[in-house]
Amino acid sequence: MSLLNIPTYEFSTESDVEQKFILPLLTHPSFLGIPTKAVLTKKSLGVLSFVQKSALPKNYIPDYIIFFQGFPICVVEAKAPEVSVQQAIAEARMYGGILNQHFPTGINPVSVVVGCNGKDIVVGPPDSNDYTQFAIPDLVIGSSKLGELRKLVGVERLSAVGERNKRLVSGANYTTPAKRLTPQMFFERVKPNALAPYLNPLYEMFFRAESSSSWIKLMSTQPNYANTIKCSTQCLGRSSVRFLAATARFRPIDVASIH
Repeated sequence: MSLLNIPTYEFSTESDVEQKFILPLLTHPSFLGIPTKAVLTKKSLGVLSFVQKSALPKNYIPDYIIFFQGFPICVVEAKAPEVSVQQAIAEARMYGGILNQHFPTGINPVSVVVGCNGKDIVVGPPDSNDYTQFAIPDLVIGSSKLGELRKLVGVERLSAVGERNKRLVSGANYTTPAKRLTPQMFFERVKPNALAPYLNPLYEMFFRAESSSSWIKLMSTQPNYANTIKCSTQCLGRSSVRFLAATARFRPIDVASIH
């Protein structure tokens, strides 16, 4: 009996191994717990152009690729029971290695490859021939073997790899020339906006007030309100001032009366 209580003799084809064993193993919460949306199948992947230039079989597509944070993290290859599990992981390893070649130096998102033939499952890195092998009947809930498998290819491990890749890609530091100035040099070279003293109270009056009456109160607290409106009107134009008033849901200012 298999880990899902499916008799092993039912795994007669590669499709059986894919659908009846690997997919439930990957996604079931009691096993590897990988979200279904993170597992892309052959239908979703399609044949990539680099396959034609590699030693992979013609039109080769891996059975599953697991993505986290937008990166391909794990390649899974299934084979029929009569095919060796070593052949399955060899194809997954070759595909994963080619995928990694399409990323910048030092960023190799595919960190795990898996091969399975319905009798055994092997897990290893994409850049060496090392692998860990598990017999399918040993992968029962609560077993130490399943715990080992989860450490190698469970959702916690793969999601951590995805987070690491995300940090590597976004780790570049970007700056502007102004940020490289000392604070003193910044204030000496970058002059304050001349309109700021006039616009700040104007914006505050519009967006702090909740009604026309509260707006009038705010307006009356501004000592240089008339000068503020006059300067803002001259700098922004009457239409801009009306727009500010309208967006704040207040009655438009009669800017025509401002000289």
